[in-house]
Amino acid sequence: MVTFDKPGVYGIKCAPHYIMGMIGLVVVGDQTANLDAAKAVPHDIIATKRFEPLFAKVQ
Repeated sequence: MVTFDKPGVYGIKCAPHYIMGMIGLVVVGDQTANLDAAKAVPHDIIATKRFEPLFAKVQ
């Protein structure tokens, strides 16, 4: 179990399935607290494409 105690946007990945693009985005409280930093995290091409529509929903 994971507890988020700071507001922001957190990317998560499924370790065994990350290469297939299995990712998620968790938004806690103030989503703008670290949005730019979260977007700047490098990912492989599939995960990057999967994160794009999720980040678009946050804005």
